[in-house]
Amino acid sequence: MPQPQVRALALVALAIALAPTAAGQSNPRDQIDRNLQQRAAREREFGVRLEEDRTLPPPITAQPGTGLKFYVPTPGSEILGREPAPAAHATPRRVEPAPAVVDSRIQLEDSQQRRQTGLQSQTQQIPEPQRQQMLDTQKLQFERETQAQGLGSRILRDSERAMGR
Repeated sequence: MPQPQVRALALVALAIALAPTAAGQSNPRDQIDRNLQQRAAREREFGVRLEEDRTLPPPITAQPGTGLKFYVPTPGSEILGREPAPAAHATPRRVEPAPAVVDSRIQLEDSQQRRQTGLQSQTQQIPEPQRQQMLDTQKLQFERETQAQGLGSRILRDSERAMGR
């Protein structure tokens, strides 16, 4: 057999051998559609499983005949329990403030004493008449602060009395 005929015969044999495999390959679009259908089926199945009513498992009991029963809740089920709504006529409890650890009068006196010491140390180099005038002004300011605090506490006491506490 001449060379060109052998080549032609070999090509025909190769074409016949490859024809079934080429015809058996699916279109890429078919694979994409099949994948999308499978995904949709999985999503539907998952949705149905989520919507199923779940029952609580039976409580775990101790040895038969002992009478002891232990209930182990399903983790996460405590968030499903609802608290009862408060009664319509019930008023919320009023939280009373705790008494102060340090009395406000003591705080004021301490603050005034620190400021007086500070002013005295700052005015040591000033001539005596000006220094005394500054100290007297500070003393009047301290008296006003003390009176204002007394007035404020008296107002609070009177308002508490008027409110009936």
